[in-house]
Amino acid sequence: MLGSIFGPSVPVAVSTDSVTPLHYFDDTPIWRSFILYSLLVFDEVLDADTLRSSLERLTCREGWRKLSARLRKNSAGALEYHFPQITDLERGTRSALSFSRIDNTHMSIREHPVASKLPHLQSKDDKRPAVMGNTDSYLSLMRRPDNPPLSLNDYLTSDAPQLGLHIVSFSDATLVTLYWPHTLFDAFGKKALLDAWVLMLQGRDDEIPSPYGGDAPRVDFDPLAKFGCHSTEPYKLRSQLMSSLSLGAWAIGNLFEFVGKQETRVVRMPKLFLDKLVNDSMSELQDGPNASNATSFLSEGDVLCAWWTKIATAHLPENASTRRRTLVLNNAYSLRKALGGENGPLPLNSTDSSKMDTPYLSNAVGFINVVGTMTDVFDKSVGYMASRIRNAIKELGTAPQVEAAAALVRSNKMKLPPFFGDKSMHMITYSNWTKTNLFSVDFSSAIKGKAVGNKERRGRPLAALASVLSILSLMSHCKDLGNGYSGIDANDCANKARQLLTSLTGHYSVTILECLLALYTHSTLDGHWQEAGFYLPLACSMVSALGGHTSASQNTPDDGTTLSAKKRLHLRNLFWICYVADKDMALRTGRPPLLSAVFCDVSIPKDHGQHYAYLRSFDEPVDRLILVGDGPVPHFSGDLVLSQTKEKVYRLLYSLDGSEAKDTTLLLHIRELDEEIERWRLSIPLDFRPVLSAPPQTLLTISQVNPRQYTRCFALQLEYLHLMTFVHTTVRKYDADDSQSDGPLDLHSVIHSSYDLSLEAGRSILRCLSLFLSNMPPWSLWFVNLI
Repeated sequence: MLGSIFGPSVPVAVSTDSVTPLHYFDDTPIWRSFILYSLLVFDEVLDADTLRSSLERLTCREGWRKLSARLRKNSAGALEYHFPQITDLERGTRSALSFSRIDNTHMSIREHPVASKLPHLQSKDDKRPAVMGNTDSYLSLMRRPDNPPLSLNDYLTSDAPQLGLHIVSFSDATLVTLYWPHTLFDAFGKKALLDAWVLMLQGRDDEIPSPYGGDAPRVDFDPLAKFGCHSTEPYKLRSQLMSSLSLGAWAIGNLFEFVGKQETRVVRMPKLFLDKLVNDSMSELQDGPNASNATSFLSEGDVLCAWWTKIATAHLPENASTRRRTLVLNNAYSLRKALGGENGPLPLNSTDSSKMDTPYLSNAVGFINVVGTMTDVFDKSVGYMASRIRNAIKELGTAPQVEAAAALVRSNKMKLPPFFGDKSMHMITYSNWTKTNLFSVDFSSAIKGKAVGNKERRGRPLAALASVLSILSLMSHCKDLGNGYSGIDANDCANKARQLLTSLTGHYSVTILECLLALYTHSTLDGHWQEAGFYLPLACSMVSALGGHTSASQNTPDDGTTLSAKKRLHLRNLFWICYVADKDMALRTGRPPLLSAVFCDVSIPKDHGQHYAYLRSFDEPVDRLILVGDGPVPHFSGDLVLSQTKEKVYRLLYSLDGSEAKDTTLLLHIRELDEEIERWRLSIPLDFRPVLSAPPQTLLTISQVNPRQYTRCFALQLEYLHLMTFVHTTVRKYDADDSQSDGPLDLHSVIHSSYDLSLEAGRSILRCLSLFLSNMPPWSLWFVNLI
């Protein structure tokens, strides 16, 4: 009864409730201090009852019931779950979900004094970051009006379930807020909840997996119960671990920061700005004094944290005292990857987006620290700071190191995470939720009618629809598919796909990448190269963001290859499509290549040469086709090896450095490239091998083979001749008057032979086109636009 004297009383325990303790790493002082509110804004009218009923059903499912559990403290002060009987939840005797709704359907969101100020999708013209507002001003939209939970005590002194749903409905939009105590789960737990909720909305209940370490098969099953008990190596930052005395002195020195009024801001980061920041940071490392030891990869998160660190410390005076101060960057880090797999305590999530991974609906978070000095911020570049963050993740994010860090948490009586640095340090903490991909939530199944106006409904799977439309725009060009596609308006399909893509700005997926590449190809087929030049950079940027530029070549999968491995292989093939097109666009327009071997893994797949044999067998029955793994050999519009040579051609002859090269250097580069092209030519099978001077009888012989091989022979012939022209016409840059006395004799022969080779290559191109047009219908000459 003491609770009723000094504050709200604790409800009497329900005898029929099942009781279990929280997982070890859920019940910590840090997680106890946070009540999380997460607001999702949808530009559609969603059915509130549908959202509520589907989420309530999820909380009653096996393995997900802790969402509806009540929080209590036992006699030792530890938190525990009290699970209501499932029959009580289903009958509504006790609520499975805290639910509230504000009905503003009589007005547009643009008319609401607070909601109208919510950040909107960025304009394509936005090129710089901008402060969008104070999140505290939106709290009235996120919290229920009557006694919203603001602390853990609000849960301990009520019969409220842990998960809450608050909806604000407008005539043209819906605001959906989820809230929960951090002791329940972390950001990846939220992702798992949203993924399962979407499946419930879509009626795909049978596809929802039971969480690992949830309430099944035992409610007290804790996969991390022994995590940190068997550390095999010391923590690498242990020498910089702060003592209790030092930590206390630091806390006192920062007391005002802890008890003062907190200010929050929303900062919008345009994609173009962030892409440039990442590219500039990589260039800083590659061109710096330690380029040989520089990291080959920086994530957007690495660079963003480094950039923000410089901004967050800009108010500090740049004097000797400040320079000596220790700087600590404290990054929240999900442990799921480090602890996943056969030998780990957690399931290893795949990249297969066709099904939901087995979720871990709890907290699995560690902290990775970068310890340096303020001098690093003042004197070093963003690239250097980002590389420190990336190297810390590599070194401290391994399974043995996160185990060692967990051992330090267990050694602390209060289960506080270890702090590194000293009592005068300046510490900045980051939490990056990017990998949870929360922007891809699809609530289309909950749409109630069509939103006011003519805008597209973004609750639909827009990426898939845009991809289908873009593919249809290509199929209409394929006249040999029969009459089934004769009624397709290619331009209409392409225009609709473009319109849908505008609603997906800022989103990344393989489906969107496929759509961009299809629209790029459609534009080239129509000869609209300026339009093609818009789609290709987007595709190159997206394939890099998805990791296709660094993925190790999967080559030939084994028979037991998982679908996720196939998707990784598919992403790698999409990278090669981008890479080939990027080099053609660079030579055609003079623009610098976007995908460079300096930053990309351009190791040629070991099965690449088999596509020639595959083409020979293409007219055979399906069971005789040459396959790799479970599918046909990947075939690209250009030769991968020759595309690498094209990158070299641009760098040596057409880049800024190439244009400023001395005459003798230029001629040496021409000879070097000519020899490299010749080595490539001789590596091609004889029946596909291009030649510089192709007599008509040879070309006529080629035309007797199957149409696909015939088309590929001519494509390869034109690609070779085109590149020879690009290489040898640059001899015109050579200053003949100045070279008479300085240039070696053999370089003069290079000049004359280059003139001859470029002229002959031009003649052969005309002969090839003339013969091809006389033997094949005009619509089949698709590759001419790509040359």
